[in-house]
Amino acid sequence: WRGWRQYSHYVRDRLCLSFLVTEDKLNLQPLAYANDPYFKFWISSVRLLLDQGVYSRWQEANSWVSQSLPNYSRCLGEQTGNLFGLGLIDRPWGSGLCQRVTETLFRGRWGEWCEQLARRLQLPRLRRYLGSKYNDGSGAVVVSEQVMKLHLNDRRLQLAAAWEQRLSQLNVD
Repeated sequence: WRGWRQYSHYVRDRLCLSFLVTEDKLNLQPLAYANDPYFKFWISSVRLLLDQGVYSRWQEANSWVSQSLPNYSRCLGEQTGNLFGLGLIDRPWGSGLCQRVTETLFRGRWGEWCEQLARRLQLPRLRRYLGSKYNDGSGAVVVSEQVMKLHLNDRRLQLAAAWEQRLSQLNVD
């Protein structure tokens, strides 16, 4: 993963593992600021490496973006682009077997116990790492069972201000 993951100053064409959502929390509108052009463009550009029917639900859940980006609604149900030269992987070889084995192993009480243990071990580490930004209500850092957004340096408000300034220079409403 070191070749694909963001670290240090290597961020271009890398995976960001600091924003994760579960399938039951695909609508990200509650995380958007009132004027948040960057977030809307980001949502419209998200691509999945592995799609098992989630991408069309993602686009539908975030169709609110089409109010600002009308072309977003045109590609509902489609995924275009070629991420990391791989394209979209519908179902990699062996994933069905791996999925069945892990779901069988972690179903029921055993899985709940493992999840609670992981949560008890990781949440204190996150609180120490994130400090005062931990769920402070700013939207930069969100930690819940459905969403983990760990962007300590969330510059969306500055980008929105710069966007508005540029639009006013161009006399665009």
